[in-house]
Amino acid sequence: MMSGSGSVVFPAGVINPSVPIRNIKMKFAVVIGLIQVGEVNNRDIVETVLNL
Repeated sequence: MMSGSGSVVFPAGVINPSVPIRNIKMKFAVVIGLIQVGEVNNRDIVETVLNL
């Protein structure tokens, strides 16, 4: 979805994938949030944590 200013607007709960998450606490907060809403399976969780 595009806004009038030319920037991309993401649906609620979706972060901009082009913005790197540098802070390790923020990385784990994102993973925890996805786990809490049930958006990821166990394999995805393990792969994500190993790649942090």
